Amino acid sequence: MNSIKRSSLKRYFAAIHETIEALHEIGAVDKQTMREFDDACLTPVPVLAPDEIKAIRVREHISQPVFARYLIETSSGLSTIGCTSRLSVPNGTVAPVDL
Repeated sequence: MNSIKRSSLKRYFAAIHETIEALHEIGAVDKQTMREFDDACLTPVPVLAPDEIKAIRVREHISQPVFARYLIETSSGLSTIGCTSRLSVPNGTVAPVDL
């Protein structure tokens, strides 16, 4: 599989997904199977530590308010310099973050 380029894989998976969607539309694939297929197609999001998140923002030279917009978060949801706020993580826990 290393010989297959990533762009080719994307096209193949897009074609497969389009086919499954078409089968769902005509009733050959049920809603539950479609949800499971959609879930399987999602790219896993890596869990980042607060210092890793801050390193990304600093490396990209992005201000906290702009970075907050990238995260679809209000700037008040991120800490101001010298303060710590809390940023929720997908599993429902709350992690302290100093961005």
